[in-house]
Amino acid sequence: MSLELHEIQEKIDFLKKNPNVFAIVRSHSGVRDLTDLRALNSNALNRLKRYVDYYYGILTFPS
Repeated sequence: MSLELHEIQEKIDFLKKNPNVFAIVRSHSGVRDLTDLRALNSNALNRLKRYVDYYYGILTFPS
């Protein structure tokens, strides 16, 4: 597993263990962090949900 995938998996594992935390993996200038979903508008959130469902199929977010 590449380092990048490992980092993403760590964040996914964290989210699965902490269901009250809604966050995403974001890459900006090479820095990955967790971003509060409440900061996103509905269009961005819908795109994120499709991305997560497609690539991971394990995170679900409230509609």
